[in-house]
Amino acid sequence: AAAEEPEIPTFPPFTPTRGDALYAYRFRRLRDGHFLGFLDLADVSFDKRINQPGSFTATVPIPSRAVGDLVAEVFPRDSTVLSAGAGVVVVDILRAGEVWGEYWITEANPTQSDRGTPEIHLQGTTLDGYMSSVELQAELPFAGEDQIAILRALVADMQSQSHANIGLVVPAGTSGVVRDRTYTDDGGTYGQRIQQLAEVDNGFEYTVDLVASEGTIVRQLTWGYPKLGGPEVHIFGWGPNGGDITAWAEQVSAARGATRYRARGGTPPSEGDASVSATALLSAPHEATAHLAAGWPRIDRTLSYSDVIVQDTLEDYAAHWVTVAPGAVRVETYTVALGASPSLHPNKLGDRCRIYLDNEWHAPHWRERRIIGLRIRPVSRQNGKELAELVLEGQEDGGFGVGEE
Repeated sequence: AAAEEPEIPTFPPFTPTRGDALYAYRFRRLRDGHFLGFLDLADVSFDKRINQPGSFTATVPIPSRAVGDLVAEVFPRDSTVLSAGAGVVVVDILRAGEVWGEYWITEANPTQSDRGTPEIHLQGTTLDGYMSSVELQAELPFAGEDQIAILRALVADMQSQSHANIGLVVPAGTSGVVRDRTYTDDGGTYGQRIQQLAEVDNGFEYTVDLVASEGTIVRQLTWGYPKLGGPEVHIFGWGPNGGDITAWAEQVSAARGATRYRARGGTPPSEGDASVSATALLSAPHEATAHLAAGWPRIDRTLSYSDVIVQDTLEDYAAHWVTVAPGAVRVETYTVALGASPSLHPNKLGDRCRIYLDNEWHAPHWRERRIIGLRIRPVSRQNGKELAELVLEGQEDGGFGVGEE
């Protein structure tokens, strides 16, 4: 590995979206940022979501012993080498010299088939995934505090713990919405508590961005109230004469939604007569009134928040889900080809897009949707285009994030 980090390669603005020279992959240690090396990766896929950790997958080909020696500087062959490897390193994804993402590598699995040379399969997560690996192991009470102040306090408390400071900053400001929260040592993680704090009625949105500040790159937990997103609108189309949409799909699933939501909490401490058994708190049913009035049947769903012992908080959770997932969950998926200088960027989650459809199923029309996630696949041997799959508001690609009953 190089003793010093080399300059990020530059590309002329007319570079087309072909070949794999557009991307570079830089590996560093998570905690101190120590540079370990650039590696050539294959079959790369990475995504980023609002209020959810994003994922990263890739393969490190090892066609020769010389390449293997370089790879071993980042992913050691010997398990006694503790200064690198899965759990220690992050990868920066550089697109035309610009940082498009940072992922904490959680798995690095060497393998070899009977027909090829060795390779290492990598998996990783965005840094909000790292926050879900650090448990909150002391009581943190908040009474009548702005929800963003609570967010900021949770991040600060995590980074005050030994060996957990990853340099994450939260921008200034408040939402004007106050909350009462008491967090205890019950096995919950900082990431879980932040997600639960955000996903309530009148909550907020957040994502982890890498932003340039005073000549350096800063890890920033960007928040937005009530939602993230800027004024820019991104245009994509599919029509008889082609377009940048390469594939689309729609799914409507009543099995993943409901018309009547409740939230079940924990059991509050007993007061007075110890012989009286306490029961878990339960919110009132929150109904999708418009759906029921239109003829929908009753479809129940009870979500579990075992750490919550405040009735109003449970009501906020039930009210949130009946708002975001009433009736059937509708999923629209669009895969688009990115140009050399696309308007879209992983730091622009929350922006809106306008989509033009004209085909055998869709009459010619425009539809506008909000982008809450991206999954990007750089050019590979299997695919000659750089593709981005748009995750649009209304999708529930991974459940509710809490227990279901």
